[in-house]
Amino acid sequence: MEAPERQGVISILAVCAASHLDLTLKVLQEFGAAMSKVKISGFISRLKDYHHGTRGKTRRTLMLTYSNVAVHAPKEQLLSRVEADVTGNVLHHYRTSCQVLGITVTNKDMHLKLTLIQNVTEISCAILETRDSQKF
Repeated sequence: MEAPERQGVISILAVCAASHLDLTLKVLQEFGAAMSKVKISGFISRLKDYHHGTRGKTRRTLMLTYSNVAVHAPKEQLLSRVEADVTGNVLHHYRTSCQVLGITVTNKDMHLKLTLIQNVTEISCAILETRDSQKF
């Protein structure tokens, strides 16, 4: 997927979260779990896939989708779901993106780091818009 297509998918899922938060989060979690189970045969294929960045782009897109879901989620439901279902999955995909062949490495991917910063910003803004943000 190219950038406009990825942004379109993110927008569609974020809008769906406004009225179907539970279902949207479930679909995102299932997609992320299915993506983790996909096997790439051979050492060279893994390195090739890593360097071409298809998995990295998909993980960054998932991360952005979670933060956009938080922004569009019903404010009365957000605080109960933000820690485990939104932020937890964003951090999971970030950590997974920092692994090569199952080994955690220092990731120098500036796009990934910027995506994490954007996620934290959007999720924080969504929390601040809730009525009970001070208690959270």
